[in-house]
Amino acid sequence: MVRLDDAQLYYLRLGANGLEVLAATSGWGSASAWAALTAADLVRDGTDELFAARDFDGLLFRTASSGISGPLEVLAPVGASKSWGGLATFDVTGLHGPMPAGCSNRTGNIYVYGAGLRRP
Repeated sequence: MVRLDDAQLYYLRLGANGLEVLAATSGWGSASAWAALTAADLVRDGTDELFAARDFDGLLFRTASSGISGPLEVLAPVGASKSWGGLATFDVTGLHGPMPAGCSNRTGNIYVYGAGLRRP
């Protein structure tokens, strides 16, 4: 979940008393809205990572392989002209597990990121 007023990311789980906050990652300031978010075990270490696109400049981020408690790191520097229509994770080949993909509003292209989480 992302709080819009400060772009802070919250990781939640359903507990005995409803939703519980597992972790909160400080965002990039109130000017940083997130265009799209998805989560999956991208590096196949048994822990889900977050894959996110920052709205104002199109930069892609993922959490470190330590999972939800890890810091956000730049995944691929994508210029301001990129506008992400959505992000998803799926198993493209049936062999390599979930891979992140994004759809660019500007070009209409779909970008699939490989096992190294860099754009091919």
